[in-house]
Amino acid sequence: MAYIVMVGVDEMQWHRLYLPALPFLCVLAALGAQNLVEVVASLLPEVRRAGARELGYAVGWASFMIAAGLSFRFTYQEMGGFNGHGDLAGTYHPDLGKFLVRHERPHALVAFQDMGSTPYHAPDIDFLDFFGLTDKTVAHARHDWGLHTFIGGEGDTQAKYDAQMRDYFFGRSPEWVIFTIYTPRGDETKLAKQFDEDPTGTAFGDAFVHNSVQFGLWGDPRFRERYVAVRTWPRSRAYYLTLFRRRDLWAQKPREVVLDTPPADMGGVQAKLEGGLDLLGSEMTKQAPERHEAFITTWWKLPGPMSKDLYFFVHLTKGASQTPGDHVPGDWMYPADRWQPGEILEDRTLFQFPPFVITPGTYTVYLGVYRRSTGERLKVLEGPNDGQNRIPLGTIEVTSLKPLIQQLIPPTRVDLMRKYPARIIDSHRW
Repeated sequence: MAYIVMVGVDEMQWHRLYLPALPFLCVLAALGAQNLVEVVASLLPEVRRAGARELGYAVGWASFMIAAGLSFRFTYQEMGGFNGHGDLAGTYHPDLGKFLVRHERPHALVAFQDMGSTPYHAPDIDFLDFFGLTDKTVAHARHDWGLHTFIGGEGDTQAKYDAQMRDYFFGRSPEWVIFTIYTPRGDETKLAKQFDEDPTGTAFGDAFVHNSVQFGLWGDPRFRERYVAVRTWPRSRAYYLTLFRRRDLWAQKPREVVLDTPPADMGGVQAKLEGGLDLLGSEMTKQAPERHEAFITTWWKLPGPMSKDLYFFVHLTKGASQTPGDHVPGDWMYPADRWQPGEILEDRTLFQFPPFVITPGTYTVYLGVYRRSTGERLKVLEGPNDGQNRIPLGTIEVTSLKPLIQQLIPPTRVDLMRKYPARIIDSHRW
């Protein structure tokens, strides 16, 4: 608490930096209440002290139990029971961390601001923290310039600090960068439309300039020369996380998704689509608890370059309920305009089950291909077809979550996520 007073309080309404001190304050409060009861009892005649002491403790414990019950009820209702979070935002940081693990080697560097739990789900990836909470250089620079970690400075001081940090950023040259978009009030519909047009984040334009924490990188020509938008996680209509890849690495073939030959033990569904795109096989998780995740993998023989806005879609359906999983081919890593004839593409995507949306039951998984600009689906020429140019891949059994035993989102198993570690592009950082 002394540190917080010296350095400055958190800008958040609930002053979250005080949270570690709360248990100790509760202990002090309990001791204070006990002392108060003892003082009051000592002022009474001796024959009444024992009864007063018992009454005081009874009132204290009753008050504690009522307060604890109200607190628990509020938390349980607001956070949806024992699911660990109250809305869909809780699935995005783990998904982001696991995506990085699938497509990067250990000890790669990722620049990020609102990291949340992402580093916990990318345990062998290193992070450059825009805030300076975990990055020594950034933290010292903020201190030296007299800038608060959370509340931006004004005028020349902030500009000089940002310029110094941009040089530091480009000097370290992280393999990945994640920008946070805080949508200005009134622009929510505009940003939502831009995201819908291109979920990679390329269509966002200058929306990144509204965040003053990111060293002014978006306004530096070097950034757009050196980085390419890959994928965006929409936490809400006003909050987006856009992932960028270093351009020299993006320009290389992602060999963790472009294979030399199909797997020898490949099975599953086969189909032919218009344009010469062939589905060679498929595989997916058969059973998983609700609020967990499932791998859905397909293998394709590519016909050569196709439209850049060609997307794969996955639909999990149960009755009238349908949950989509649209994505750039190759788990977002290999757009169709880069395809070469005869290449083998492995599209291995991790589907996070949204809480309150994917409930226990049996879900049929459909797969298809479409052009995002028009919504037109590629026709299924051969193989299973539901009549809407969707290919049924099979079913996933979603079981009830046992919250006291099963974690909400499983921790990252690096060996499971990073299927072909030797094939991932080597940035030669180590």
